[in-house]
Amino acid sequence: MTVLIISDTSCNVPEQYQEQLNIPQVPAWINFADGASLRNGVDISDAEFYRRLETEEHLPTTAQPTPQDFAEAIEATDAKEVILAAVSSKLSGTYASAVQAVELLPDRKIYAYDTLSVSMGSAWQIIAGAELAAQGATSDAVLAEMERV
Repeated sequence: MTVLIISDTSCNVPEQYQEQLNIPQVPAWINFADGASLRNGVDISDAEFYRRLETEEHLPTTAQPTPQDFAEAIEATDAKEVILAAVSSKLSGTYASAVQAVELLPDRKIYAYDTLSVSMGSAWQIIAGAELAAQGATSDAVLAEMERV
């Protein structure tokens, strides 16, 4: 694979697309009042999250993935080029973490991409880009398609 798209879990790419198009997810952090900090989709499932919401006295907070979280996801792949697709920079610091991750790995071809959207608005961009990448498209073409969507 030449171009790989990695997204954060706030982009809500459905699991079937994650598997079918090889779209790794970097988890956001969910922080509960009891001190538990859990990685979305790794340490806690969506079903468990919603179950806990019913019993929590205080709503949990979230935290963006760290630059190191993104760097570890990049280092786990042998893709020649990586696009880090992040939930909107207008709503989260996740894109800033992606930009910092690019700086942590100066010898890799990595592009930080701000979806300027959330949830499925981000996911549709990522899916369209991943479909094009699977056909062997260049990173420029993949990024252009994501922006078009």
